[in-house]
Amino acid sequence: MCKPQSELSSLFKTFELDAECGDSSDPIPILSATKWILSILPIVYIYTDANEFMVEFNHTFAELVGLSIVETPQPLIVALREFPPLVSLFEKTLSEKIEYRSLLVHFERKDKLMHVLVDAHMVKRDQLVYGWVFACREIDNLMMIEAQVLRHDKLATAGKMAAGIAHEIRNPLTSIRGFLQVLERDLTAVGLQKEQVYIQLMLSEIDRVNQLVNQMLLLAKPADLILEIVTPRDVIESIASIVQSDALLRNVTCRFALETTSLVCVDRNHLKQVILNLVSNALDAMEDSGAGTLVIAAYDDVSNHNVHIDVSDTGPGIPSYMIDRIFDAFFTMKEHGTGLGLAICQRLVTEFGGEIRVFSKGFGTTFSIILPSVKE
Repeated sequence: MCKPQSELSSLFKTFELDAECGDSSDPIPILSATKWILSILPIVYIYTDANEFMVEFNHTFAELVGLSIVETPQPLIVALREFPPLVSLFEKTLSEKIEYRSLLVHFERKDKLMHVLVDAHMVKRDQLVYGWVFACREIDNLMMIEAQVLRHDKLATAGKMAAGIAHEIRNPLTSIRGFLQVLERDLTAVGLQKEQVYIQLMLSEIDRVNQLVNQMLLLAKPADLILEIVTPRDVIESIASIVQSDALLRNVTCRFALETTSLVCVDRNHLKQVILNLVSNALDAMEDSGAGTLVIAAYDDVSNHNVHIDVSDTGPGIPSYMIDRIFDAFFTMKEHGTGLGLAICQRLVTEFGGEIRVFSKGFGTTFSIILPSVKE
């Protein structure tokens, strides 16, 4: 067999040639392929020698710390000086010779909080340490998925509660409403106009409670969908007059930018409900400003085979610390809101196979409904 090379890189287990010396016409070291794969993976890869100098690192690491991939090797701690949490971790690793897998570390990069899982592996042979291999993987998407799972769990819990108590609430409300209507008729017969006003107020409050129960029931069970293939443009145009009249009453300018030509598979009425709910929230957000602009846009995302329906306002925006909570059931920023509107919108869009995203940075907010496009 061929004698192993003396270079530090030959210590990798992947660097093994099965061919006898002279028997292989064109042997390709597995290590070369491994290094190429590591150079294109979205994983930070660092390889240091026994003196803690970086021997190799990939483009992902270079982008993270702002290094040129061809720079002269330098101490790992120097390269990471702008990221104290990583410096602290690696210093402890190198001094105490600790190996670990999937250790969670948080640090800031360009005013953004990063979440990474770090692996550390010691490269040694015959009890002699030749260096270290570090790998870091960003898990921002994982954190987002966990947040979505938690939100869905909350919706499921709210749904179970609603299913258990909805009928118990509805039955007495129906009886109360019926007796109030009888009382209203009797008061009308004897000319007690003032008392009729009180009856009307009570009936309106009962109707509001009934509406809340209906919304809770919508969370408790899947919606009865009647799916059909439609164009978002047609759906939006069918409610355009309602949106424009509501905007006019609130002194808000309404504009439409409907560029999409793709088809989506949705329940037409439920999609209308989602858009009108987002429009109502947008108009409410601009109510105190005295004027504003509402924009409803629809366009194709051809590369991802999606269609976007955006509802944008020029209101004060949503505080960053609230962004992650606005889709939670019963969370509301309105004085008399129920906190169920956005939760229901998200559930309906999810049942269409899509998602809702929100963008708000200090001024104005955009809710984007993203739906998969389909072919006829």
